[in-house]
Amino acid sequence: MREFIEMKKIFLIFLTVCFANMHAGKCEYFYSSSLERTITNEFAEKASAVMDAYITNMDPDTGEIDENGFYNVCYAGGYDVATEKGAEQCANFLEKLQDDKPKYSAPKYSAAQCPKSGVPALTKGCKYISTNNLKVYNNPATDAEKLQRCILIKTVDWAIDNYEGGYQHTTNDRGSTICKGGKPVYTDGTVGDWKSLNPNKTIELGATKFGITTCYNEFSIDCVCGMGKLQAKHYYWDVARNHGYFKFPIEVIAPIIQFSISGVGRIKTDLNKILGTKCSGTVMGDCQLNAFNNKYYTNDGKLRVQDFYNDICNAHAPKSTKSKNYRRAMETKGLIRFYDECKKELGIN
Repeated sequence: MREFIEMKKIFLIFLTVCFANMHAGKCEYFYSSSLERTITNEFAEKASAVMDAYITNMDPDTGEIDENGFYNVCYAGGYDVATEKGAEQCANFLEKLQDDKPKYSAPKYSAAQCPKSGVPALTKGCKYISTNNLKVYNNPATDAEKLQRCILIKTVDWAIDNYEGGYQHTTNDRGSTICKGGKPVYTDGTVGDWKSLNPNKTIELGATKFGITTCYNEFSIDCVCGMGKLQAKHYYWDVARNHGYFKFPIEVIAPIIQFSISGVGRIKTDLNKILGTKCSGTVMGDCQLNAFNNKYYTNDGKLRVQDFYNDICNAHAPKSTKSKNYRRAMETKGLIRFYDECKKELGIN
């Protein structure tokens, strides 16, 4: 479980938190490296118990922890928030977490400079899709390829129009950084480690647009700023083909594509959860497909499409029903309509 927390971005969500001498009505974020370092320094011999309390009280899907959960963490460290002294100690712990957050460089562009329509002048030399996959996207030859393309376009449009928005460079999104090999680059050109960020250095801030990042994809800020919705569709078509999403029946690919926007590792986790598998890697293969066929085809060969939609959407949804990501996961169940819509639009029986 400790390995899990080290891999995540950890959020502390305080809607209205009142300590003895402190009031915070905002969302604060910390990376796990800062969290563990601060806990170790603050609680010394009780650090292990405090970390275990944090893991127990946080949402395992999002890393979020609410007010009561944070109080429980403080209590595990010996700070009883029911007393004035304990509340003050807990508030001081929160302040130390805030002080230990990583520093970031200034962004290169603003959202106003990077509209959804894209900035073609910045996209020269940017490769969002392989040559072969671009040929299939532009000229799908079979009914299957036509349906795959249609469903992907509808899915990406839905995600962008409702949730992914446009250009942003928020520091609480690890994907917004400049990276090499998935690791952050400091302003002095050296490469850091998410598990042990140097608090004395500043991380190069990049950008995210339509869920596509400067970190994990290692696109330049110019490329991300310059892309429009068409380039985003090219990118996600490339991801879907390269990661084997179209090996699944066409009827069920919409939620796989939609949830993969959160990351190819996340959709692997979602599938492992509902299929009861421990498949490794992010490229879909026999491990996932055999388990899928065994679970979602009836004895007479009928595909249980709605059951798959329900299962994967419920698996992806965070515990908090008030979360935007919970609403997004539940609304993804409605994307089942895209298959029939595309068949009708394409004149495919």
